[in-house]
Amino acid sequence: MFPLTEDVRTWWVDQFRRDIEQSCATNPSSAFLKVTAADGVIAAFAKWRLPVPQAPGDKNKTIWPPSSDADLCERFFQVMESEKKSVMGEKEYFYLDMLGTRPEFNGRGIGSRLLRWGLDRADTAGVETFLASTPQGRGLYERYGLRVVREYEVVPGYWQASMVRDGV
Repeated sequence: MFPLTEDVRTWWVDQFRRDIEQSCATNPSSAFLKVTAADGVIAAFAKWRLPVPQAPGDKNKTIWPPSSDADLCERFFQVMESEKKSVMGEKEYFYLDMLGTRPEFNGRGIGSRLLRWGLDRADTAGVETFLASTPQGRGLYERYGLRVVREYEVVPGYWQASMVRDGV
């Protein structure tokens, strides 16, 4: 879907920049977290969506990077959005949109800390947490109390799990 090319890297940087600018300009609807190594390399990052009323916005069609498979991207993200709405409805919840760790930093608890950041805030707010788990991430999320609500095929041959954790 997204090859490791310069246009894809630039596209993701632009997407994050736009998300951060829009979130700060209206209401704090997202939190972007990063953990850096001593040499400044980003070891891991997370993007959390917070349970605040979303400002009505322009839902412009996403322009995908030229080297990506635009049709696959459209199908993938439409299924993800539909699944999230089907599971969570209109209630308020925290949503772990992305969590990534560079492979050389795996197993050091960095992803757990970024996950815990959002779970602690969801607990304080007394709301549920939702995420869509890849097969690789499922074990981490289960250790922190998320449970599989259902599994679904995002695109042919690729399955994810909708996971929810109750608020306390």
